[in-house]
Amino acid sequence: MLKLSSGVSAFVLSVAGLVAAPYLLIWLACRNLQFWFARVVIALALAGCCVLGVYAFDAVSEDAQGGLNIIFASIYQPAGNDEVAAVMSGVPITARQDETLGRVANLMLKHQVHHIPIVNSNKKLVGMVSSIEFVRLAADGQGD
Repeated sequence: MLKLSSGVSAFVLSVAGLVAAPYLLIWLACRNLQFWFARVVIALALAGCCVLGVYAFDAVSEDAQGGLNIIFASIYQPAGNDEVAAVMSGVPITARQDETLGRVANLMLKHQVHHIPIVNSNKKLVGMVSSIEFVRLAADGQGD
C-alpha cells in the first residue's frame, strides 16, 4: 500500500504491488495496467486503512487477444479522462480474517462478486479472497 504524504488515498492493485492514485486518469491507469498479464486486476480504494471501493479490470493474456489494447479500448474512449475514483464501487463487501470460508463463499454468492477484501478487527486491509481460491481448494480435494 502506498501512503501519500498529503494523506490522499491510494489505489492498490493486486498484481506486483502496482499502485495508482485515486486522482489518476483512467486512460493512464489502463495504460499502466497493460504491462501486466492477469485475468482480473483489482484496484482497491483505501482511505487510511479502510477499504472504500473496488474496481475490477478484466483482462486475458496478450497472446489470447492479440494485445491488451483491444481490452482497454472500451475504457479509453468513454471514460479515459475521468479519474479512477469515478468508477470505483461504493462501500465494498468485506470479510474479517477470522470468518469461515463458507461465510466468505456465501457473501460472494449473495452479492454476486468474485473478490472479497479481507480486513482485520481495525478494518485494515490484510488480504483478498477470490473465487478462484475456492476452485483451487476443490481441485486439491480440500473443499470436501
